[in-house]
Amino acid sequence: MELFISAVAGIGIGIVVGMLGAGGGILSVPALVYLLGQSPHEAAAGSLVIVLLSALTSLIAHARHGHVNWKGGLIFASVSAFAALAGARIAPLLSGTLLMVLFSALLLCVAALMLIRGLRERAREPRKRSRKSNEANAKPQRSHPQAWKIILAGTAVGLMSGIFGVGGGFAVVPLLVLAFGLPMLEATGTSVLVMFVASIFGLLGRIGTPVQIDWPIVLIFAAGSAIGGLFGEPISRRARVSTLTLAFGVLLLTIGSFTAVQNLTNL
Repeated sequence: MELFISAVAGIGIGIVVGMLGAGGGILSVPALVYLLGQSPHEAAAGSLVIVLLSALTSLIAHARHGHVNWKGGLIFASVSAFAALAGARIAPLLSGTLLMVLFSALLLCVAALMLIRGLRERAREPRKRSRKSNEANAKPQRSHPQAWKIILAGTAVGLMSGIFGVGGGFAVVPLLVLAFGLPMLEATGTSVLVMFVASIFGLLGRIGTPVQIDWPIVLIFAAGSAIGGLFGEPISRRARVSTLTLAFGVLLLTIGSFTAVQNLTNL
């Protein structure tokens, strides 16, 4: 029964990731905890495996189409890698309840950002449609961000990955657009490289800790997620970006609120 639930949950999350291009890890952790009964630490480690396999598959596809900025991505990823190692060592020092309380805070923060972004996108959509041809030809200015900005952003993403088992795509994509001036498609492909590297080091940092990974559950979950992604991607081409973003924000708000209520009383 657990294997079946794992497959179904993986497919559902894969559809969401396929529609939005992000959110795999941030949804996998609560699914592993509340649907499959894993401890928060086991779920965070298992989520890293799921993110790693998903990122590898996506990275191959993006690289084949030339959508990966290897130089910028590796600079960002190198900073994230060290932070992910540190985060993986910090995570076992936190109780499971505290880990989930902090995770719920992360969910609620991301939910707020998604809702704000979705509302802004909805307000801009009429104007964007009227100048669609001009925007299609426009290219963002490449920029050379200051070192401290790369270090700060990479450290934040790496810590999130190492501690909570999330890929951080929801944060990496806008950071790459704003900091490096990458086009959205290239930023999406490059973020997959960052998530791939951060996930590897997040798992390496757990070597020697008592955290165990339930490999059958995690691998079936990852396979289901890959299948779900095939169905989610066509939906993303038909639905409005603002609608998808708002729906994702509401989903995270619901999960974050539930997680907070479940754990705050146990602190």
